[in-house]
Amino acid sequence: MVVVDLEGQIVLHNSKLADLTGYDTSELVGHNVEMLVPQHVGRSHIALREGYVHDPQMRPMGAGRDLFARRKNGTEVPVEIGLNPMRFDDIEYVLASIIDISERRRVEELREGKLLAEEAAKAKTSFLANMSHEIRTPMNAVIGLAGLLLETELDREQRDWVETMKRSGQHLLTIINDILDITKIDAGELTISTEPFEISSVLENAIDLVAPYAREHGIEVMGYADVDVPEWIVGDAGRVRQTVVNLLSNALKFTDEGCVEAHVQKEGDTLRFSVTDTGRGIPDDKIDAIVGDFAQLDASMSRPFGGTGLGLAISKRLAEAMGGTIGVTSRLGEGSTFAFTIPCVEAASAVPPLHPDNELMHSRVLIVDDLPTNRLILDRVTTGWGMTPTVFESPVGALDLIRRGEPFDIAIVDYVMPGMNGEHFARELRAIRPDLPIVLLSSIPIADLAVTRLFDAVLMKPAKRSTLFDTMVEAVGRAPKRGRPGRLRLLLVEDNTVNQKVALAILRSRGYDADVAADGIEAIEMLAANDYDAVFMDVQMPRMDGLEATREIRRRWGADGPTIIGVTAHALEEDRRACLEAGMDRYVTKPVTLQKLAGILDDLTASHAPPGSNKIAVLRKTIGDAQTEQLVAECLDDATSLVGRMEDAVTVFDDVDLAKAAHMLGSTSAIVGADDLSDAARRIEAAVRHGDVEDARVATRTLRPMLEALIARLRP
Repeated sequence: MVVVDLEGQIVLHNSKLADLTGYDTSELVGHNVEMLVPQHVGRSHIALREGYVHDPQMRPMGAGRDLFARRKNGTEVPVEIGLNPMRFDDIEYVLASIIDISERRRVEELREGKLLAEEAAKAKTSFLANMSHEIRTPMNAVIGLAGLLLETELDREQRDWVETMKRSGQHLLTIINDILDITKIDAGELTISTEPFEISSVLENAIDLVAPYAREHGIEVMGYADVDVPEWIVGDAGRVRQTVVNLLSNALKFTDEGCVEAHVQKEGDTLRFSVTDTGRGIPDDKIDAIVGDFAQLDASMSRPFGGTGLGLAISKRLAEAMGGTIGVTSRLGEGSTFAFTIPCVEAASAVPPLHPDNELMHSRVLIVDDLPTNRLILDRVTTGWGMTPTVFESPVGALDLIRRGEPFDIAIVDYVMPGMNGEHFARELRAIRPDLPIVLLSSIPIADLAVTRLFDAVLMKPAKRSTLFDTMVEAVGRAPKRGRPGRLRLLLVEDNTVNQKVALAILRSRGYDADVAADGIEAIEMLAANDYDAVFMDVQMPRMDGLEATREIRRRWGADGPTIIGVTAHALEEDRRACLEAGMDRYVTKPVTLQKLAGILDDLTASHAPPGSNKIAVLRKTIGDAQTEQLVAECLDDATSLVGRMEDAVTVFDDVDLAKAAHMLGSTSAIVGADDLSDAARRIEAAVRHGDVEDARVATRTLRPMLEALIARLRP
């Protein structure tokens, strides 16, 4: 605060002015106030001061302009000044309050900088998403056609060229995905969901993704969870799987021989996911750098091993976003262990547990594998199925036990073992017990029919638990063999002629064919004239895009319409969400490969068996006939109650309860294979949550006929 007379002389000030300007009282009082004004505005300030004398009133000084006070050392500080006329002993003065706004200005600048940075990050994400689309479209043709070429007769050199081309394309896509992920994280657009998921399923899916690379390089990859780890937890299954895949991929890249092992264990209120390899290890002096930045150790390592280092950087940020940490331990020449933690929030199981009357219960199984982790996994899995396992590291010891007359119902044997491999073991075993079913687990392809005929089934490692269960049930002769899937009527909606050729070629290689529509309008016309089981729908098309076409299909045909699989070059979470919210049942990113379509086609074939039959059959196999009948009855009762509850909610305009009941109906009906009812319920839930309440209410009225048809089918 400073008080000046009408001549501009300072007559009084407080200590804060002295602190602000650096002057003491003797240097201020009696001197002209212009000493506190920046030199470049000194003359104009005199004029403004004299103008204020003629029209004195309380008001801020310099409204709309930046004001600065000059310090004794010549520097300037941003200030805010308020003027107030005052009178004392019949003498007029001006009281000026001077406030230092340096901190406020700094905060504002930081805020503006933050907004600009966020806008730049969003623009970068959008740009990269568009670039991803432009790159993925031609890469779809490159990788798809390379995959088809590998199915043809090629000489060794040609096959090597095509495999290199395919691997290079897949590596490019991995880099694109990593860049998109790290950009989304930087832009603050990373979302972490909290939904129940099964630990073993996430682990198996992650291992499945890296298994082809592991087999190609002769490396065993395996995974298991400790017995005290909950089967189901609440969290983001996709992000957990992504982090595990990143760590597995990194481990495989730096492992020349041996194995890579994923392990889940419970540590207090957290779960620890670790990936251990038998690779070269990391020098002690590099550990801190790896933990801090998750970059490659040095440029020289990138040459033999490749990679961008983004996978580990993304893993670190994902682990932290999920509320956990990440770290690494290593011994040079022996291998490394990368591990991350997440909170352990146990969830109720979404599937019924195994019942004592499953087909493998009480069976005795012989397990032969030289790797201790594989033996541990198989021992725990078969024990969980109610079997009695006997485990051997050496085939010789197992054969000795068989010769002594020890009874077994089935044997599981590894192929690559020291001393005696799986083939020789099977020949010896057949000589002793020709009737004993033998399942072979192999990490390398076996093309020799004379070898494969020794076994009742041959599974490539790593084998999923569900696949191993089904195989063993069939091997012991207590379940019918599955026949070849029935034919599906398919419609491919794609405007790009190259992508049409690739998709049709892949479909035909699997024994399927498809009609083709060039855009959404043409697709709807073809659906009106033909009965299709499924539609592969491109998203970006002229005239009518895939999202609009899907909404129109759902509007016209509702739950009776075909299964719709979205196919797009976009890979962001919001793109996936947009597809599902439009009414698509599934979503796959380009490039469309043989492996991607094979899984989808198998699922479609199963889902177009007699409605619910496949799911009911699985339940009978898993929990037995009696408990299946009880479960079906309970589900039908619950579904009836929930449909009535939803109808009541529509009547009283209770949208909150409508969404809750729809969510429960979606899960309940899915248990018994009522996919039409489940899908309709989930679309109603999504419609309510996104504000399309009227659509949800209209759709609710279609549930009763579906429910009655389900009851008639399951309660004949």
